[in-house]
Amino acid sequence: HILEQGETSDHTIEAVIEDAIFLGSHLRYRLRGPAGESLLIHTRPSKGRPHAVAERVRAGWRDGDHRVVSA
Repeated sequence: HILEQGETSDHTIEAVIEDAIFLGSHLRYRLRGPAGESLLIHTRPSKGRPHAVAERVRAGWRDGDHRVVSA
């Protein structure tokens, strides 16, 4: 998820939001990391504040809460 100020996680990455879509029950953010990697984040709308396209954010996840998909 996108980390709020002071929030920590097992793994973190600085990224820029490239796309944000409201899908009713959740929001989907597409992020671009510093090395060009692409990340998709699904979160509930009530979790934190909405973020804007082009906003720099810090994303984080716990061990076991991710899937790696090759391009």
